[in-house]
Amino acid sequence: MRFPWRFKLRPSMLGLFVLLALPLMVALIFITHTSTSDAVSRTSKFMAERFNDQVVKNIQQIIDPISSLTSGTAVLVSSEKDFFRKDASWEYLKTYVEETIDLRGAYFAFPDGSFRATYRADNRAVFYGKEAPAKALWAYRWLQRSSQGQVKDRLYFVNAEGVVIEERAVEVPYDPRKRPWYEASVAKKKANLIGPTVYASSGQVGLTFSAPVYIKGEIAGVVGMDMTLNSLGNFLNANRISENSMAVIIDRDQKVIASSFKDEALVKIDGQLLVPAVSDLLSPLPKKALASLPDKDHAGVFVFGGHEGTQEYLALLSKIPLKAHEDWKVLVIAPRSDFLSDIVNNIGRITVLGIVLLGLQVLMVWWLSRKIASPLEGLVKQVDAIERLELTEIHPVQRSSFTEIDRLIQSVARMSKALTAFAAYVPIDLVRDLMNSEKGLEAGGHSRFLTIMFTDLEAFSALSENRPSHELLQQVSSYLGICSRIIGEECGTVDKFIGDAVMAFWGAPNELEDHAWRACVAAIRIQNEMDEINAQWKTMGLPELKVRIGIHTDAVLVGNIGSVDRMSYTVMGDGVNVASRLEGLNKNFDTRICISKTVYRESGERLLLRPLGDIEVKGRKSTIEVFELQGLKTNA
Repeated sequence: MRFPWRFKLRPSMLGLFVLLALPLMVALIFITHTSTSDAVSRTSKFMAERFNDQVVKNIQQIIDPISSLTSGTAVLVSSEKDFFRKDASWEYLKTYVEETIDLRGAYFAFPDGSFRATYRADNRAVFYGKEAPAKALWAYRWLQRSSQGQVKDRLYFVNAEGVVIEERAVEVPYDPRKRPWYEASVAKKKANLIGPTVYASSGQVGLTFSAPVYIKGEIAGVVGMDMTLNSLGNFLNANRISENSMAVIIDRDQKVIASSFKDEALVKIDGQLLVPAVSDLLSPLPKKALASLPDKDHAGVFVFGGHEGTQEYLALLSKIPLKAHEDWKVLVIAPRSDFLSDIVNNIGRITVLGIVLLGLQVLMVWWLSRKIASPLEGLVKQVDAIERLELTEIHPVQRSSFTEIDRLIQSVARMSKALTAFAAYVPIDLVRDLMNSEKGLEAGGHSRFLTIMFTDLEAFSALSENRPSHELLQQVSSYLGICSRIIGEECGTVDKFIGDAVMAFWGAPNELEDHAWRACVAAIRIQNEMDEINAQWKTMGLPELKVRIGIHTDAVLVGNIGSVDRMSYTVMGDGVNVASRLEGLNKNFDTRICISKTVYRESGERLLLRPLGDIEVKGRKSTIEVFELQGLKTNA
């Protein structure tokens, strides 16, 4: 999936932090300048707003990173379609759950109904009514659904050493495609936040983050992450603005996402555990506060009367801005009598402290973003170069202080070194063609009408006996370089080097309509460049290297030939032997390029040829009509 906006990691982290922290600082300064009312009113309002900002910030720090993590994971895995069908993906999901304390689990659902997940299993977590083993830390689930509709659903419990200590069959039928998080991601084609809901497997209340994964415009699955709401409830309960205060986080339907009422996480209606609404809470104050709003769109501080008007309460209702765009609000209620007048004196200190802390946090976030983004930017350039197989553009990336990033840097460095070494033995152009053709690598071949070329050096054996080996090697390397470059520029594939001989072909792996013509153009270009370099060698007192070329067009077998352990993309058949024999005929006719009649027939009238007659080729019963290729017509 392509996003309309893209942001740089380093400025985004810094800007987002400032954006989140700035309202708190502004609120503190604003309170300081507007504290002109009586002491109790100023204190109560300040304490309520301060606590509200803490709640909002806490929620954003919990919710937004998980939302970003879900979307980011969907983008990262879109490059490998079947990654989550491998067992190694459990560890990949585990890293996200392990690093984010509020995450209960992470998973991936496939369009065929298969499902892979990693869950926390410590503290005797419950899975489908049964506790996890005592020493279990993680639970891995793998639901496989075959094309025939067969389902295999297993839970694997793993201890701290990564050893599976128990395997269970999941008896509860489950189809992730029918879950709201999957349906919403596919329907909306974007990241979603679902909840609060009661998890069927554990009975806990939580939120589900999901994001679709698209590969080439088609849905490849949905990434999901579950977050329990325990930390939000514990935060509200532990951080009260006064002794008798309370706080509730609600959604647009007034369902309770979290509250400071520790024992009211669920209600049972008709025997079913459900997330409570505001009206289901034991305390009537939240319901009465919402009914006392000055208007339905009110946001901010207001005052309402409590039980029979004997107590006056201060309330604050505000929206919680989230990346997931959920319409959440936080409602804080406190008796005005709880506040002490001496808190007014702390407002100035809090403001100064907030400014100092904000400055320190900005410096820390800037330093952290720099440490994270710098190596990642280098890795992006490396991976782009590797993807284009432009191995010469790969430069070392500075090591990182973060273990995961440093391991990634080392892995990419090892991969680039391996590819660089591999490129010395395998034609890079062939690898590019195979990648562009989108065909998988498998043993076997098929018949195709191709053009094959053989080149060889005249009297090379005599030269090797009379010339120093290092001088001759440099000349031969220049000759092989000219052949390889020109063959590649003319859309040909160098099959192999056989001593001083070169074997190449045109028309595979990608089809080429004018393969015979391109082979002839390559032959003429090779001879022309060899004439130029021979003239240079002659002035240096070096012997000339004369190249003989044979070209033939025929139906041959082409493909990945070899064993399971080692194979080569090559051509086989009688046409290959004929091309090799045509190269050898140059010696008999004192010519430089010999081609068969099939090459002439495929190339049309664009070639300057001299007929050499029908020639008997060794290994064949029938004769072959042979021509000398002398050049190309200028109007071709």
